[in-house]
Amino acid sequence: MATPPGCGARPGCETLGAMSARSTSIDRFYIGRLQPLAPEGQLSGIVKNAVSGPLALGTLGLAGDQQGDPRYHGGPQKALHHYP
Repeated sequence: MATPPGCGARPGCETLGAMSARSTSIDRFYIGRLQPLAPEGQLSGIVKNAVSGPLALGTLGLAGDQQGDPRYHGGPQKALHHYP
């Protein structure tokens, strides 16, 4: 079985074979567009709304979702944030 990229010997990192043997469900996805926040009017993607139906996940994140500061949010290493 292969070790996931970037896993190393970290506790909780599992082999791909063990991960694929599990099943899980996703309750909902939340996406949002950039919106100005008060009082300064800076653009932020913090406001998210639940969506239903199929949703594409690409290397930069979920289709239709935006992040206000790509230095710290989104991108290939942070394309999807989840709450277990």
